[in-house]
Amino acid sequence: MNIFFAFILVSVCLIFYVDVFVVLRKFRRSNSVALRANEHRRIVVLIANYRDTKRCAETLESLFSKATHPHLITVSIFDQLHLKKGERRCFDAYCDLVGERCRRSERLRRNGTIDYHDATGPTFARYQTEEGIDLDVDTFAMAIDSHTVFIPHWDSDLVGQWDSIENPKAIITVYPDSLELYPKDGDTPTGVTLMCHARIENDAPDAMVQYSSAITIACPETPLLMSQYAGGFNFGTAVSALHVRNDPHTPFLFHGEEYSRVARLWTHGYDVYIPTHMVCYHWYEKRKAIWDKDWGAKMVIARRSFRRIRAALGLSASSDDFDRTDLAQFSIGTARTMAQFKEFSGIDPLAAWIEDNEHQFDVCPPHMMALVPVEEAKAAMPSLAPSAVMREKRLAKKKLALAQDTQALRRQREDRRTLVMIANFRDSKRCAETLDSLFSQAARPDLIQVSIFDQLHVKKEPPCFDAYCTLVGKRQCRRSERLRRNATIRYIDATGPTYARYQTEKGLDLDVDTFAMAVDSHTLFIPRWDADLIGQWDSIGNPNAIITVYPDDTDEYPEDGAPPTGVTLMCHARIEDDAPDAMVQYSSSITIPCPEKPLLMSQFAGGFNFGTAVSALEVRNDPYTPYLFHGEEYSRVARLWTHGYDVYIPTHMVCYHYYEDRKSMFDKDWETKEAIGRKSQRRIRAALGLPRTRDDFDKTELDKFSIGTKRTMAQFIAFTGIDPTAAWIKNNEHQFDVCPPKELKFVPF
Repeated sequence: MNIFFAFILVSVCLIFYVDVFVVLRKFRRSNSVALRANEHRRIVVLIANYRDTKRCAETLESLFSKATHPHLITVSIFDQLHLKKGERRCFDAYCDLVGERCRRSERLRRNGTIDYHDATGPTFARYQTEEGIDLDVDTFAMAIDSHTVFIPHWDSDLVGQWDSIENPKAIITVYPDSLELYPKDGDTPTGVTLMCHARIENDAPDAMVQYSSAITIACPETPLLMSQYAGGFNFGTAVSALHVRNDPHTPFLFHGEEYSRVARLWTHGYDVYIPTHMVCYHWYEKRKAIWDKDWGAKMVIARRSFRRIRAALGLSASSDDFDRTDLAQFSIGTARTMAQFKEFSGIDPLAAWIEDNEHQFDVCPPHMMALVPVEEAKAAMPSLAPSAVMREKRLAKKKLALAQDTQALRRQREDRRTLVMIANFRDSKRCAETLDSLFSQAARPDLIQVSIFDQLHVKKEPPCFDAYCTLVGKRQCRRSERLRRNATIRYIDATGPTYARYQTEKGLDLDVDTFAMAVDSHTLFIPRWDADLIGQWDSIGNPNAIITVYPDDTDEYPEDGAPPTGVTLMCHARIEDDAPDAMVQYSSSITIPCPEKPLLMSQFAGGFNFGTAVSALEVRNDPYTPYLFHGEEYSRVARLWTHGYDVYIPTHMVCYHYYEDRKSMFDKDWETKEAIGRKSQRRIRAALGLPRTRDDFDKTELDKFSIGTKRTMAQFIAFTGIDPTAAWIKNNEHQFDVCPPKELKFVPF
């Protein structure tokens, strides 16, 4: 009996110890996962650069060189430049400064650019930088001015400070000290800035709150709660930056933009803190200003922006003449009230102006701030502003369903895959030679696959890939590795390039492919074309870039070692003929000296184009346009451009084209196919919002293959210099001419 009880006791102890061991093991595993997650938390840095490129480049140099984990940092930049004077973009200047170490493809997430004449102040510019945030990648977002210098290990320092607050809705912010106070080697910081004074800006109607003099306090042990906010340095979660965004509909708003942003953040449940010490410093020096010209007119517009933010905060305004676009999206939240914020901040935005009183509102020590709890019931209520972040999240997910963010895929530079799409119409011999050139001339053939759509006389002609395997041998062709998708139809069932190219796009896999390239089935590549082309694409610094051009004839293929001197620029067009609903036809191109990097263009070549896999699936070839030849390229680029994509010519040719007689779809039943083609022209005119003579076209999924909403068709017409509603002019190849000396300018969206 004693032995039996002893056995039971030992068994219970063993079970207990095994359970403890399992729990501890799970605890250690969960801790290691947490640590691993902490080690890989990414920061996107948001920089609005207004004609400050030299300092901005130095800011990037400091940002990356002083970071503990520069590989976890990317930037989103919005440049506002004097383009005619050749002011360079911030990241371009950074690459000039540090050379190849700039790592454009890894570090530059997004880069928008406008002419400085079109700049409207910090809120719009900062909103544009926020477009680079990816909630599926980024943990933190940090907005900084374009003239900032960082301390060593600033990133791990700042993340550590944020962690120490133990508030997932914490935002660390402060006006950085002047660079003159940058600590010398070994110096320990003893003080930090506390923003605690404010005033009503002036005696004008609708005047807003302006932060005034700050004070220096002893460095706190952990970040200290504060009620004010610095637009030029703030660090919080990426979610917070998209949840409560800068309001882009407040042009020329300077004073009041920080107060309104923190009021919105705080009422949405966020809290702001000063850091324990400065992690960055600021060049306080004279620089170019938006107010240099048309000061009076801009001030009138700014007053309307004051009235808009007053309305957004629930404050009275002297007039209701302000822009109401998306006002609810940029208004206060429901987690706390505006009345609570007034009490917490010690600032009454309805107070009268007091002359010469920098300290009209004073919440400096010994005044102590106390955290105001979020009212859970209110926080759970539906509100317009939180729905905005849900829209952002849904948009991010939608893009992910369409695409994982382009830059996320680009990060692993050495593993970026390209899917090559080839529509082959009875051209298998040349198509096989195209595949041989494609793979044999590639620097990384292991990262290239093909999607082919064959249109053949099936009894007489082999599929393209079969012909390739015959050409190079079955072992060399590596069918299972290189052929992603291959569909085949009879040539008599073929209906033209748009349907065929649509079929090739079915081979795209956004979990695998970074890039997509469409080429004709009779193309010859230069050595290392893939590394060359990706390098050119990276150099543009625009994740929505598409490189495209009509390739030169194979007769012009460069001899060994011969450097290219010129490249084709597509810049002429005309209305095809005098038939009703005639479309735009690209005409003669010109040759220009090779540019240093791909050059912005307004036309598009269906037979060679290279961009992200995302772009190829977001704006697909329209399969419901049978026998559409002229007009298919114009309509595709119009749709791409209005969806936010931009097209560029390469710096030099990476492939060449066999221009020779080949089999044609129009060899039989020409008139019948021509009549069907006219209906397709009417469909694309409808898709582009253009007039047409009849309504007899196929309307299947028309919305899906129509223009986008990022830019308008009117903007595209102005950008391209082509009027698709113009009359035909006989014998005029140059009806529309945007060749040099005309210069295309990037159109922001």
